[in-house]
Amino acid sequence: MTIKRKFKSKFKLALRRAGLLCKRPAKTASRIRISKTINPDGTVTKHDKLTEQPLYNGNTFESELHIWKEIHKQNKK
Repeated sequence: MTIKRKFKSKFKLALRRAGLLCKRPAKTASRIRISKTINPDGTVTKHDKLTEQPLYNGNTFESELHIWKEIHKQNKK
């Protein structure tokens, strides 16, 4: 690394730690959609598309967990 680049990187890191710069944009992870589940007794559970998206409240893990629970409640009925 050159001196100029090293200084620039350290300067930006210091500003980022101080809260004066935003974080770098991160790529969103690709997600897997489960279309059906084959149970040990041979029955097949199909998972239809979700008709409604949950509201985004800032915590995506909790919203995904809620969707997973709702899907499993429907299949147990």
